Amino acid sequence: MLRWGGGNLRAFTLVELLVVIAIIGILIALLLPAVQAAREAARRMTCTNNLKNIALSFHNYHDATKGLPPGGIISANRGWYWYTPSWTMRVLPYIEQTALYDGLAQGSYSGDPNIVGWVRNVCDIRIAGTDTWPGRDYMRTQLSVYSCPSFGVHELVPSIATQPEWSRYRHNYAVNFGPRDYNFRDAYTGYPFVDFEWPEGSSPPDFVYRCSGVPFGLDTFTTFATIEDGLSNTLFASELTPSKSDPNGTRYGDSMLSVSAGYTAYYTPNSLGPDVVKDCTSSATVGKGGLATCIAAQGRAPGNELGQRITARSFHTGGVNAAVGDGAVTFISDTVALHTWRCIATGSGGESVALP
Repeated sequence: MLRWGGGNLRAFTLVELLVVIAIIGILIALLLPAVQAAREAARRMTCTNNLKNIALSFHNYHDATKGLPPGGIISANRGWYWYTPSWTMRVLPYIEQTALYDGLAQGSYSGDPNIVGWVRNVCDIRIAGTDTWPGRDYMRTQLSVYSCPSFGVHELVPSIATQPEWSRYRHNYAVNFGPRDYNFRDAYTGYPFVDFEWPEGSSPPDFVYRCSGVPFGLDTFTTFATIEDGLSNTLFASELTPSKSDPNGTRYGDSMLSVSAGYTAYYTPNSLGPDVVKDCTSSATVGKGGLATCIAAQGRAPGNELGQRITARSFHTGGVNAAVGDGAVTFISDTVALHTWRCIATGSGGESVALP
């Protein structure tokens, strides 16, 4: 420091300057984690609010239509028409996106005017007699209510210049498709639901998960009355983490489309167990830190692309946010017991478990 003595001005010494710099560095090191934690807490709160709004949209949709929206709709051949609109499009009027919904509803599919059924690809939605494609505009719209800020920046992939009909944003929320794969129902007839025995193939099994009360699925229209375990004991939606290493290399995170509309409770949240996803490349890792891998669904059973297994994942520390059927949102730990996680994914299993 500076001192006056005998008329002489004394400057800082090098040691004193180094001490001051060291103290400032220590203070920054102490404060930075707290700042980062506060920012993540704010992001997680926004994520919680998003799921709350999604859960409420299901209730409003149910009030208007007397049923829950289907997770997705696919055609009888179960082939190319994986890319039909998912539940995200049907609840648009209930998340303050009526204008976007109305634009889509004005369109008709080329060769199929059945806009109500929405059983063709999103990119085929077109305003008759025009060159306006509201389905493509919809896929290029990043809706904040479907995006968790903890994920970071979402990319528009592939680029509009490269493939304009399929350029789209991935999102971060998916609905509950039950404790098994996408084909927990018969893979081709769609009905009835097939119960899930665990361990698989064991005789007798240790436990049988009743899948008939799963709130969402492909080509399903369920009601609150079918959820016999109670809305407060059944999960409706949770989180996804689209691939950052190869965004167009997997359909994981394509929740705007039927191909990735739901998550499955086969693994616990943020598990590193490989997902089974349509159109998966080895470089398309997912999850926090990109540690989880995937297996292409096509290779599991000839002609069956429904055998998907998509795990709920987030960029939050220690677990995922999840919306419950009664509209509440809870945080589910990565360490939740597998049996509990699967039981709260069924709606009429009659299991004696409660939300963790």
